[in-house]
Amino acid sequence: AYIVTDIGEEQEIACVVDSSPAAEVTWMKDGAGLDESSPDTVLSQDQNRHSLLIVAVSKQSVGQYSCTASNSLGEATATADISGDAHPAVILSNHVSDHQHEFTLEWSAESESEIESFEVAVRKEGDNDWKLYEVTVKVEGNETN
Repeated sequence: AYIVTDIGEEQEIACVVDSSPAAEVTWMKDGAGLDESSPDTVLSQDQNRHSLLIVAVSKQSVGQYSCTASNSLGEATATADISGDAHPAVILSNHVSDHQHEFTLEWSAESESEIESFEVAVRKEGDNDWKLYEVTVKVEGNETN
């Protein structure tokens, strides 16, 4: 699962486990174990529903969470990625090109978590169909290009 959330929001991840014999459930964030003493999280269980509550999502709490259920017959793991919500991109370039066969598109976007790529949809004036392009982000110094 991929969960996009705003920084400061409460977020719950639930893991429903049906097993016989009963399974032990463990939680991890980015490969590190979590327990009742982990900061900013609350672990709870109601019958077969195990949940992890992030009290207020922060830059430190975004990442990959996993729930692993294990018993004598084996184990199963489910994951959820928590991501800070990227704000909508702001188009900086003019909407009309100075050149007949080329167009330079510039935009800016703010996000609490790292932006790795953008999806850009383009269509020619008068066309009905959009072409989708994935644009990867490269970082140079403090600037993202």
